[in-house]
Amino acid sequence: QIDGNFGFVSGVLEMLVDVRGDKLCLLPALPDKWKRGSLKGVRIKGGKVLDIAWEDGKLVYVKERGTENECK
Repeated sequence: QIDGNFGFVSGVLEMLVDVRGDKLCLLPALPDKWKRGSLKGVRIKGGKVLDIAWEDGKLVYVKERGTENECK
């Protein structure tokens, strides 16, 4: 059951953030009904952390940062 929970979260994240190699694609499969939303502090492939926000289905904010605030 926990595998299904993690799989769902991973699937939703891939709808919003797609990382392939060094290419970052934001909101590649955003559902039409998700007009407004945001993600904050999502770790993406390569160890970076991403914050994004969208309004009316369009990207309005992006911040990508390294791992300098990583917990140790």
